[in-house]
Amino acid sequence: MQIDGRAATSGTIVIGAGQKGTIDLPWGKFELVFNPLSQPQNVQISISPPQIIFDGTDNALGLTSIINLPLSSGQQATLNIAIYAIGEGVAANRILHYTVA
Repeated sequence: MQIDGRAATSGTIVIGAGQKGTIDLPWGKFELVFNPLSQPQNVQISISPPQIIFDGTDNALGLTSIINLPLSSGQQATLNIAIYAIGEGVAANRILHYTVA
């Protein structure tokens, strides 16, 4: 599997209401942080602490985000994310699909 000629890996995680989730990326494990009431709508990655932060992204139709990350080797990795919510706020169940290339 490739994206733009680079080897890609992918996964899906379902995070139930009240649960915490993490995903293992090639450069480390990242906690998933959901802030459903925050505005503006945004997805960002934090290296210290290692987190992917979802602000105002609860949407049954889903949202996508592409995050380009510079690597210490001078190359760049791309993290493609699709996030869906079933329910709202603290009662939401979330489905996260991701691909790294």
